[in-house]
Amino acid sequence: MWGYYSRNAGFYLEFDYTKFPNNFLGPFPINYVENLKPIDINNYGGEITFIIQTNIKKDIWEHEDEFRFLVQPQNRDFKVRGAYSNSQYGNYYADRIVDYPKSSINAIYLGFNFLKSERIISSEKDKYKIELVSRDSELKDKLIKQIIIQSIPCYSIIQEIPSFKLNKEKWEFKRVKGKKYEILRTYT
Repeated sequence: MWGYYSRNAGFYLEFDYTKFPNNFLGPFPINYVENLKPIDINNYGGEITFIIQTNIKKDIWEHEDEFRFLVQPQNRDFKVRGAYSNSQYGNYYADRIVDYPKSSINAIYLGFNFLKSERIISSEKDKYKIELVSRDSELKDKLIKQIIIQSIPCYSIIQEIPSFKLNKEKWEFKRVKGKKYEILRTYT
């Protein structure tokens, strides 16, 4: 989905969902339908209506083969913003954040444009030195630090030209200084 939202410059997390706590419900497969129809909450009740509405999409998205989790906050109310907002009561975005165990992260995958706007200091066959200089370098720096600190396996998606086939290669980050990093590449 990062192609839709970040021009392949984002990242995604691979989880071991068996390590999620019991307030993570699912995974539920998305049901893809030709036409979305209104669902009358009076006929089905709130819980069933909610599950149906959060697990259905138009069939034009079927190629995503998506699964979703529904997460219930523990020890507090769940509050929302936007069209279904409680914001008039002073509830904010942070009220929607629910933590997952760090141990549930199997790997992080970087989009093939993740480092596109960064400065390459040096480049060898299987080793790069880069400096984070883009406008979102603070966020990238935080992510890379967590990859290093948590010893999370990291992969970069590689786009082959001219076939546009996507492959992955394992990356190991080593901090050099400040926002400078060395990347060791291992082909998988």
